[in-house]
Amino acid sequence: MATPLNRFFCFASKAPLLLCLTWYSVVAIAQPATTPETTAPAEQPTPTPIPSARPVPDLEARTQQLIAQELSKEEVVWLEAGADKFPAVWKADTSGDPFGAILLIHGAGQTLDWPSSLHELRNSLTDFGWSTLSISLPQPDLPPAPPRPSAPPAENPTPTDGIATNDDDATTPELSPEITARLQAAVAYLNSRGQYNLAIAGEDVGALWATQYVARLARDFAGSKKNRPRGKVNAKMSRPVRALILINARNSVPYQTGVPEKNLSDWFNDPGLPILDVYFGSHFLDEKEPAIRAKNARRKRLTDYVQLQLIDSPIQSSGGETQLSRRVRGFLNKHAKGVELEASR
Repeated sequence: MATPLNRFFCFASKAPLLLCLTWYSVVAIAQPATTPETTAPAEQPTPTPIPSARPVPDLEARTQQLIAQELSKEEVVWLEAGADKFPAVWKADTSGDPFGAILLIHGAGQTLDWPSSLHELRNSLTDFGWSTLSISLPQPDLPPAPPRPSAPPAENPTPTDGIATNDDDATTPELSPEITARLQAAVAYLNSRGQYNLAIAGEDVGALWATQYVARLARDFAGSKKNRPRGKVNAKMSRPVRALILINARNSVPYQTGVPEKNLSDWFNDPGLPILDVYFGSHFLDEKEPAIRAKNARRKRLTDYVQLQLIDSPIQSSGGETQLSRRVRGFLNKHAKGVELEASR
C-alpha cells in the first residue's frame, strides 16, 4: 500500500499548482487582444525657412576704409577710374627743391602703406625732393578649385603636359582693365599736380604690374606725335617714365594657370630706361628669379640696369633714411633727376 499512497500524495501535492496553471492559461486565451487607441495625427511643424547665404564681405573695401581712417586726412585722396573709386596717399615734396614724383605700387597681400619698404619710401623721399603717391590696387584672384577627374591620367604623359612654356613666343594676359584704369588715374592725378618727371616703383607682383604698365606707356608714347605735355611746360620728354624701381619683384602673377607666361624681364623693351632691381633674398623665389632678370637684362643690353641685394632692415639712419630709401634716392638722383620748370604761356 505504500507505493499507491505515495503516488496519491505526490499527485495531491501537485494538483493545486496544475489547477492554477490551467486557469491562467484559460484566462489568457479568453482575454481579447487590446488594440491601441487611434489618435489623431500630430500636426507637422511648419518648416523653418533656410536663411539665405551670408554675403561674402568685401575685404578690399574694408581694408581701404581702415587705411583711410588710420592715415592723415590731408594725405588720403580718393581717385576715380570709371565707376571705381579707390584711395591713394599723396605726400608732396618738403625740401623746397623738387626733382619729380614717384608712383608706388604694392603687391599681393599688401596695402598702399605696407610693407615697411613702401612706408619708408613714401615718407622719406619727400625730404629729398621727391613727391610720392601710393595707390591701392586689387588683389590677384585666388586659384579655382581643381575639377574632379573624369578619367584616369595617361600612363605615359608627354613632357609638355601640364607645364607652361616660357619662351619668347608665349603670350601672357595684359594688365587687367581695372589695374590699368587705376594706374592711368594715378598718373593723371600726378600730372594735375604739375608732376611730369615721373618714376614708378613696384613691390612683389606690383613690380610686374609696374613693368608692364611702363612698357605700355612707352609703346603708346612712341606711337604718338606729342613729345611733351600739352601746353604745360617747355620741355621735351624722351620717355613718359624716367626710371623703374623693382623691389622684391616676382617674375609672374601668382595662381595664373592655363596661360603660358612670359618673364617680367620680357617687358624690358627700352634699353635706355634706368632700372633699379632690389631684393632682400628672404623669399624662396629669390634663389632663382633675380638671376633670370639679370640674364635677360644683359641679353637685351640694358645700359642702366642695376641689381642689388640688400639687408631687409627698417632701422633708419641719423638722416631719417633706411638703406633701401638711400639707395633708391641715389639712383633717382643719378638717372631721373628733374628740374622745376615754368609753365608755358
